[in-house]
Amino acid sequence: MQITTQTWQGRPLYRLETTDWIAECLPDLGGKVITFLDRHSGRQWLWRNPRQPYRKLPFGSDYGNSDSSGIDECFPAVAPGPYPAPPWAGRPIADHGEIWSATWAVVETGPALRTQVTGVEFPYLFERSLEVGPGRGLLFRYRVRNLGDAPFLYCWAAHAIWAPTPGMRLVVPEPATVRLNGATGAWPVPIPPAFRWSPAPPIPSGEDGSLGVVPPPAGAVGRAAKLFLTDLQAGWVGLYDPATDSHLRLQYDPAQLNTLGLWLNWHGWQDYYHLGVEPAIGTVDDLTGAQAQGTARALAPQGVHEWWWELLPGAGSI
Repeated sequence: MQITTQTWQGRPLYRLETTDWIAECLPDLGGKVITFLDRHSGRQWLWRNPRQPYRKLPFGSDYGNSDSSGIDECFPAVAPGPYPAPPWAGRPIADHGEIWSATWAVVETGPALRTQVTGVEFPYLFERSLEVGPGRGLLFRYRVRNLGDAPFLYCWAAHAIWAPTPGMRLVVPEPATVRLNGATGAWPVPIPPAFRWSPAPPIPSGEDGSLGVVPPPAGAVGRAAKLFLTDLQAGWVGLYDPATDSHLRLQYDPAQLNTLGLWLNWHGWQDYYHLGVEPAIGTVDDLTGAQAQGTARALAPQGVHEWWWELLPGAGSI
C-alpha cells in the first residue's frame, strides 16, 4: 500500500492506495475517512454532503451541524447523555462521542496509517490503524486503553455513511434480530420494536417492499429509521449496487463484533438521502441503555481492548 500526504482544503489529507482501491483520511477532523473508491468499477462508496463543507467544530458540538458524511468514529457512545457508573456517574457524554471532533495525532505512516487520540472527559487512549487487510481490502484495526484506575464503560460505532443508488441492496447472509432504536416520518407501516431479518424484513421501504432495498429518492420523501442488527455470526454483511454491478463487503470477527447499526435516511433527517451501515459495539446508541441491555463493554483499569473490521470491494453480486 502506498501512503501519500497532501494539503486539501487547508488541512492534511492522507491518501492510501492499492491496485484495487483508494482511501482518504483527514486526521484533524476526527480521523474521518472521506473516500473509499473501487478502482475497478469507479464506485465511490462513501457519501459526501452536498451542502455542508468539511469544517472543524468545537468539542461538544451538535453532530447535526457537521457534514455528517464519510466514516466518523463514535466513542464512548453515539447518543449524548450521562455516564451511567461511578466514578464518572452523571458526567455528560458528547453527541456522537468525544473523538469525531478531535484532532488525531498521526504516529505512523507506513506500512499503515496509525493515528490516536486521548479522551476529554474520560481517561482513555483510542488508537486506529488503517492498513491492508487479510482479504486485501481496507482494514480498520482498533486498540483502546483505559488510562484510569476504575473500570470504563463504552460503546462504539464506525459511523459509516454510504452513497445510495435506487435498488441498492443490503445483504445479510443469515437471520438476524433487528431492534428499532428510533424512527420518524411517513413509513408505510409502523416498524415494530423487534423482528427477524430473514432473509429480509417485512417492512415496506424499498422497491420490493423490503427495508434491505434502497428506494428511489422520489419515493422516499420524509422518513428515517435507526435499527440495530444483532446476533450476527457469519462474519460479514454487504452492499450490492446494480447501477455499477459492484459490491462492498464489510468483514469482521463475530467473536469481537456481532452488532450492526443500520441508518435508513430517505430525506427524513435534514432532507439527506443516504444509508448508514455501521459496525458497532452496543445495541442502542446511548451508553446507559447499552449498559442496561448488557451490551456495553467494561474496560478494566489500565486494560486494553482490540477489534477490527475490513472493507472489501468487488465486482458483481455478493
